[in-house]
Amino acid sequence: MKIRLCLFAAVLCSFVLASAGAAQPPQVAGDPSIGIVSGFNMLPSPPNVPKVGDIIESTWATFVCDPGCDPTQPDADPKVGNRTVNPSAYGPPVGISIAWERCSSTATSSCRVVLGRSFDRSASRYTVTDADVGFMIRSAIYATNLDCGYPRSYDNHQECRYEMRGVYSKLTARVVAPTVPVLPTVAVGPAAIPDGTVGQPYSATLTATSGTGPSFDVSAGTLPAGITLSAAGVLSGTPTAGGNYAFTVRATATGAQAGTRNFTLRIGLVLQAATLPAGTTGAAYTTQLTPPAGATAPVTWKFVSGKIAAGLSFDPNGTVSGRPTEAGVFIFGAEATDAKGGRGAANFTLTVNFPTLTLAASRLPDARQGVRYRFQVAPEGGTLPYAFAFVSGKLPKGVNFGPKGLVWGKPLVSGVFKWQAMVKDAFGAQQQFQLELRIKLPLKKKRR
Repeated sequence: MKIRLCLFAAVLCSFVLASAGAAQPPQVAGDPSIGIVSGFNMLPSPPNVPKVGDIIESTWATFVCDPGCDPTQPDADPKVGNRTVNPSAYGPPVGISIAWERCSSTATSSCRVVLGRSFDRSASRYTVTDADVGFMIRSAIYATNLDCGYPRSYDNHQECRYEMRGVYSKLTARVVAPTVPVLPTVAVGPAAIPDGTVGQPYSATLTATSGTGPSFDVSAGTLPAGITLSAAGVLSGTPTAGGNYAFTVRATATGAQAGTRNFTLRIGLVLQAATLPAGTTGAAYTTQLTPPAGATAPVTWKFVSGKIAAGLSFDPNGTVSGRPTEAGVFIFGAEATDAKGGRGAANFTLTVNFPTLTLAASRLPDARQGVRYRFQVAPEGGTLPYAFAFVSGKLPKGVNFGPKGLVWGKPLVSGVFKWQAMVKDAFGAQQQFQLELRIKLPLKKKRR
């Protein structure tokens, strides 16, 4: 039979004589309570409601221990005395500890430990966190010491083991989120920013209203290459690639909620005006327009104004090609758009020349008086068909010069005859030539 210590309702206790070295489990003599730390005061909870960020403090429960629940007591050391300390789930250290639990209801099964047992006196305080919102908090106080049986009479030996007793505080009211003042939202401006151009310095300053000491950063999207945003809100740099760049700027400021604004920064392309290689009427022609610097392939081209020579076409890939059928100086405008939406426009100049018409020989094959004659004048260098016109000079009697360059007839005279002829090709190239025809005397008949 164990010797037990009788307790009077947390006031006095009387003793029953026991043999030296007896020990018994701790007995609860006073429950813990919880309050919210408010300066030098403790606000009991309930009725006061804890909120996130509050510090709540628990009193330590009162225990009666035999021996005292103090690890410095000699009997707390299992090496003291003629004892055997059997295994127990509540082994040393001896003393009073505290833990904190979070509960979703008044049922003990709903509680989960959020801070494990600690013997440190500072563990009597707990800081309420966001995770506690909607839950109730309680403290759990535990005391541990030896529980020993009666010493054996013949050798004064005791069988002992560690025992622990605990008690919970009352639950706090359900934790609520802190009351947060409604702060104004930073308004980021301006509504739009100016466009930029590849290779040219750029600068735009953003603004922020509400709060103090605003700081800017890009929270989404991408700035053009070569452009940066400073914390002070200055967009600056020299863009190196064209396109339309969408991004979101966030501004934070003291005393205000962060604000954002979406921007699109359009970086235009610089397309240089150019003189294209010259073409020739009737001859195959092709040239490729040069994309603007900083363009991202593929580049799409668009004919926007002016005129190109008849017979030529303008392709969206920037190729001018075909067989021109008219000569002249042609100026046209074209616009280039790259893969990122960057645009640039410029004028282009294309000269189409006539070809130079030539004749293999200006002297025609000789003719003979009285003998039928036929010869086709055939220019080179132009495009068929050719048209001929008599300009000046003298044709032999009996000989004709046709509009298609045919010389034909029966010469009635002999001699050397020269005349000027104008030749035009199918597209208007023209050249004046001098033609020469020698007509020999008729052959004499042989005498018999």
